[in-house]
Amino acid sequence: MGNIYGVNIPSEQLAVLPNNSEHIGVFTVKDDLAVDFEEPTGLSYLTSPMNVFKSEIPVGTQYTVLPEHPPIDGDGLHDLLNETAPYKSSLTGLLGVIDDWNIVDKNDGGNLVNRHAGSLGTSWTDFLDSRPAFLQTYQDAHRPNFGQDAYRSIFGRLDTNVLTPSHLVEQSTQLDHLVTHASRSVEGMVELLEEAGQETAHDLVYTAIKREINKHRDHPITRQETVVKRWDALGERRRRDLTAKLLNKVNPAIQLEAINLVRDRNYETVVMENGQEISVYSRGLIKSLEQSYAERRVVRKWRFGATVISIMRQSPKYSHQNVVLPNSEVELYPATLMTPAISWTKNRDGEREFILPRVTHEGDGIKPTHHVDGVLGVIATAYASPDIRGAWPSQRGMGSRSNRTQFMGAAQIPVLALMYRSRLLKSPLLDVAEALAA
Repeated sequence: MGNIYGVNIPSEQLAVLPNNSEHIGVFTVKDDLAVDFEEPTGLSYLTSPMNVFKSEIPVGTQYTVLPEHPPIDGDGLHDLLNETAPYKSSLTGLLGVIDDWNIVDKNDGGNLVNRHAGSLGTSWTDFLDSRPAFLQTYQDAHRPNFGQDAYRSIFGRLDTNVLTPSHLVEQSTQLDHLVTHASRSVEGMVELLEEAGQETAHDLVYTAIKREINKHRDHPITRQETVVKRWDALGERRRRDLTAKLLNKVNPAIQLEAINLVRDRNYETVVMENGQEISVYSRGLIKSLEQSYAERRVVRKWRFGATVISIMRQSPKYSHQNVVLPNSEVELYPATLMTPAISWTKNRDGEREFILPRVTHEGDGIKPTHHVDGVLGVIATAYASPDIRGAWPSQRGMGSRSNRTQFMGAAQIPVLALMYRSRLLKSPLLDVAEALAA
């Protein structure tokens, strides 16, 4: 923790301060601004000590407010933005905001940036400068950094396709498994459908195959042995396509029974402690899936953790596979965090202007990346000023789409807060901070 000023604030937050800064006091939003509302779980900005620093600059005085509040991860950032936004929605999750902020990187993004800049001015360009920090923090919470490289370095060889949910929920997945096994041989397909309860399986299968192999022939092939040979000579993709068409004509109850037969014949299945079933292809297994699951182990390295089992096969290529169990991957702590820095100048005429410091301390796989950001500081000012933000519209036009109204939710609040920065410069939070200097 940085203690050069005698405050309980990490050194990376103090890095936003000018070298000649002095600590002039502490206040809390709840006690000194008489602001109180139910904060989202995990946030406590109303009751956290707010440390005020000032430094003399050529045009007047710079003030900076740094909260003694734990840095927030992507979930905390989303809660802060959603609480500050005039349109609050429990339906707009992390991914919805990420998609909104990502739009400038897609398709016509360059033109969109220019159009927004033309209509929104510095409110838009200031957010663009902070957008990478906001986006990285959101993305880390939405999709923890369990990329392929991380898996390899931590868990060894990974093949997420080895384990297949045995209930095969998706209809397309059900049929894919069924088609794979049914298309291997004509007799195998007939036998499978008969066991599943299709009484006319033989005629159904051979009629469909004869129609396919004879559709361009003047003299149709009818001998069963020749039909089978012609089927075997078809390419794999053509056999699969024909099998899929055939199976789609079968009663759904028979389809489901055939799927269960395929699973029982070709996969070993266990039920995990959380009730989820997993299956693994059984051909060549040296150790049963049940035994492998009983010997599962938790692997941790740096900030990652997961439950892993070993799949052992009689195969030169896949003799030993360390496989991560579904839904067992966790980040032991976040990789990316953010902290607001509320900073402004006051010139000798008493006029205020927000400044937007941005300091990033890159993580190293053990210590997380930490963004200290002035745009988030403007948003934090709005968060602590419900009387001001309460007057903001929940719907309005914005930027190049000003002719169309949109909801002012979590994705829009960074730009919206910057658009109303002149009003936020009159916030009681700034008054209380400056009063400490007197």
